[in-house]
Amino acid sequence: MEPTQVARRRSLARRLIKGLLFLIVKPTVVLVLFTRRHRFVSLCLAIILAGLLLGATGGGSVLALPGLGSHAVPADRPIAVEAYLTGQQTSQARLMWEALGDDLKQAMLQRGESPEALQQRLDRERRAGLRYDGYRYIGGAPLDDGRSVHLYVVSVTAAASQGERSTRVPYTFVVDAAGKIIAID
Repeated sequence: MEPTQVARRRSLARRLIKGLLFLIVKPTVVLVLFTRRHRFVSLCLAIILAGLLLGATGGGSVLALPGLGSHAVPADRPIAVEAYLTGQQTSQARLMWEALGDDLKQAMLQRGESPEALQQRLDRERRAGLRYDGYRYIGGAPLDDGRSVHLYVVSVTAAASQGERSTRVPYTFVVDAAGKIIAID
C-alpha cells in the first residue's frame, strides 16, 4: 500500500472516530453539566422519560392520556365489570345482565327489573339522547373475604336543548370471588 493511501485511511478513520466521539461524548458532557447545575429540572425530566419508556414498552400507563375508552382487559380488571360497561355503552342489556351475580339478579327481579326491562330502559335513554361514550378504570382493591372493589369513571353525553353536555360519572363495583358483580354504586 502506498503511503498516501495509508494516510487517507488513517485520516478517514480519525474523522469517523472524532465524529462518533462528538455525537456521543459531547452530549453526555453537556447532560452531566446540566444535571449538576439544574438538579430539580433534571429529576423532573428523568421521571417523565421513565414514564414515557414504561408506557411505550407496555410496562404500565404511568403517563396515560386523559381520553376515555374501552380497552383490552388487563388481569387486574374484572371481566364482568368490563362486560357490563361495554353492554351499557352498546345498549346490550343481555351483556349487562350476564355480568351480574345471582343475588343481585334476584334482588333486581324482585324490584321488577328484568333483562327486558333493562333493555327497554337503555332504549329509552338512547332515544332521549343519552350516550355512554366510554369508561376508564381508575383502580381496585381486594377485600379479605375474596371480594374486590373497583372504581371506574364513565363518560356520559346527554342531549340538551342548548346542545350536548358531557360529564364523567364515578361507578363503584363490588365483585365476588367468582368474578361476578354483586353491587353497583
